[in-house]
Amino acid sequence: MNGLRILVAIKQVTQADFADFDASGRMVRPPEDQGLNPFCRRAIATGVTLANQHGGTCSVVSMGPPSATQILQEALAVGAHHAYLLSDPRFAGSDALATAEVLARFIQTRSHPWDLILTGRFAIDANTGLVGVQLAEFLGLPYAGAAKQLDLDDNSLLLNTELDDGVRSIRVALPAVVAVAERICVPAKASPDAIEAVAVTTIQRLDADDLGFTHGSPSSRTRVNHIRHASLQRLNIVIDGATELDKALALLSDRLLTTDQAPTSQPVTTFSLARVAYLCDPDQPALNEQLVTYLLNGCASNDAQLTVLAFPTTAQTTPRAFLGAHHLVCLNGSRLEDDLAPVIAEWLQNHPQQLVVAPATSYGRELGGRLGVTLDAGVLTDLDRLTITEPPTITGWKSVGSVASVAEVSTTTAIGIALLRPRGAPPIDGLVPTEPTRSVLTVPERGRVSLAGTPETQDVAQFANAPLVLAVGAGVTSDALTDIYQLAATIDAEVGCTRKIADLGLLPRSRQIGITGRSISPRLYIGVGTRGSHNHLSGVSGAGTTVNLTQSPPLGDPGVDLTIVGDWHQTLPPIIAQLRFLLERSTPTPPRR
Repeated sequence: MNGLRILVAIKQVTQADFADFDASGRMVRPPEDQGLNPFCRRAIATGVTLANQHGGTCSVVSMGPPSATQILQEALAVGAHHAYLLSDPRFAGSDALATAEVLARFIQTRSHPWDLILTGRFAIDANTGLVGVQLAEFLGLPYAGAAKQLDLDDNSLLLNTELDDGVRSIRVALPAVVAVAERICVPAKASPDAIEAVAVTTIQRLDADDLGFTHGSPSSRTRVNHIRHASLQRLNIVIDGATELDKALALLSDRLLTTDQAPTSQPVTTFSLARVAYLCDPDQPALNEQLVTYLLNGCASNDAQLTVLAFPTTAQTTPRAFLGAHHLVCLNGSRLEDDLAPVIAEWLQNHPQQLVVAPATSYGRELGGRLGVTLDAGVLTDLDRLTITEPPTITGWKSVGSVASVAEVSTTTAIGIALLRPRGAPPIDGLVPTEPTRSVLTVPERGRVSLAGTPETQDVAQFANAPLVLAVGAGVTSDALTDIYQLAATIDAEVGCTRKIADLGLLPRSRQIGITGRSISPRLYIGVGTRGSHNHLSGVSGAGTTVNLTQSPPLGDPGVDLTIVGDWHQTLPPIIAQLRFLLERSTPTPPRR
């Protein structure tokens, strides 16, 4: 395609590990800590490259304060042709849906449409991952994310996409909105001198009036109620692995012998709701069972009716997975999110619900994001738990900003959508088995998105429920991963990673732990070669015991129970041997025949 017109939506974010919030729940953004979102750098680089290859243009747009001109200057410095800043005090505090609405209004007011709109996978400050898909829904376009390989073929794109739970190759018709993954290309970066050389006057600025918001401003459908900076009550013991390893082993043994298994999940407040719907991820049957049981524990003591929407392969496990569900809607047809969204939206319009829940996977995020636009509903992402006390308000808790920061977030709409993270299997005791009523919902293909191969998926629940987890960081080289896996196998431990390792493609995205990855609650977490960043440790805040093996002594509060300083090649094998001894001693001897 010649003359390809590309628009890249980018964001200015806080670069610091810690995030502070004001009394209204808005993130405090000191000017000196602001910069271009790392995920957006790949989108800019991809857009500039495609435009140059196909004789087109690459424009960039950002919604933000006047200081966001700096990231637009950098985009122009690395090859973008045009830049637009959408800035108005009325835009301040916008959630993902309001941001997508402003961006959509900008695109709709331009005289020439764009063929391809690119975004980053996430913004590292809010981490909702919703703006791209909600922008697509506002514009009536197909969406794909996160693309780690992109090939243009006439009027469509062939994409290799990286999901939260695997990989998938798809073909997407243009025009489209596409979020790009970290590994798609080298990130776009410009020197300070090159950025300064770009004149601010080359950036076109538009306010709310320019975009047609003459009788008000875009309205957020969610709000941050308050931020809790709670102490994790970790031991914060630092030990020299070269001289005090015996002390570390004794302490670790004592912790494992005297502490119980980490709590499997936060309790859900009893729902004072009449109608709740759960959208099953067809590739995650174990996760569906976990989350449906979690919801049923909240519905059990009142008359709340739970409807489960599932595909036949998932529905076959009804007697166990959906114990106590009242209604089962069997989906028949396409499993692609682009096809499912309008069908489920119509069903919800005909069968109004107060709460719609989906797993916090790529599947749930696209469905939830699109439904938020169609139903004008607030979408709460990556929640660790729900607390519903004043319907129709839906309230949840999620990690933000740092390891000790938890936000209470709520919807402001008549229907709420919640995307839940797996946090261990809740109890099913006391739930009364029922035979749900059944109906069938047909999902036709729209033809905008199609599979170009067999998807590869991993079981998210298996990792979330693992009692022992080793997490590798930048201090572990690629050739040493085999050693980590072999050591983990001797104690039946799962292997996870930091964002850095996932970005490099050394482990799949489904194994990334942290704010932009998974939250897990193992009995024991051991970080190997990790630097102990707060964004990573937030993903193990529910762990029973946390250990970090690092080359350098931590600065300040390490945020883990035990830090062992030294070469992990020397410290990890003795730890694994001790764990194996403890596990073998605690395993009951089979009775003699």
